Amino acid sequence: DFEIWTPKPGGGFAPVSPYASLIPAYLRMKAGGDGLAAAAMSSIVGPTVFACFQECADCPALVGVPGGETMIGSGADDPDRAPDETPQRQIELRGYAIGRTEVTNRQWEACVNAGFCAPARDRLPWPDPSQPVTGVSRSDITGVGSELPGFLAWVNARAAEAGVRGDPYRLPTEAEW
Repeated sequence: DFEIWTPKPGGGFAPVSPYASLIPAYLRMKAGGDGLAAAAMSSIVGPTVFACFQECADCPALVGVPGGETMIGSGADDPDRAPDETPQRQIELRGYAIGRTEVTNRQWEACVNAGFCAPARDRLPWPDPSQPVTGVSRSDITGVGSELPGFLAWVNARAAEAGVRGDPYRLPTEAEW
């Protein structure tokens, strides 16, 4: 299994949810933008050296991930595989960037205040602004099946206002995750 963990204040680590992690496509980094993304990606020298950057004040901090090959699917010898997980095959991924952390309570509240997102459900009464938002769904992030545009629409609008060019922010694909 593939897992991503993020540092917690005070020590330790917490798992990162794929639904709360955002990716702007690799093409935006190569398109130039303000130059931060392209400069950050040019500093990647191997699979364990990651470059961090932020494209606008309201945009999430991002980590560049170099492209490469990965295996997807389950092998025929996996007793827990589902019928739609075979055949196992190797694929090639282009480089991309993913949110350095999950969407935070601070980011979610800004989206709510802008009218793009609904308040999160089932949250702690006093959430830490820098901690990951809880009580949101894929629909809340994408806007699909929701009455509001969603978090992706909000962050893409902020990026456009800041003059960021290229492909929009989106959720990671299964292979990228």
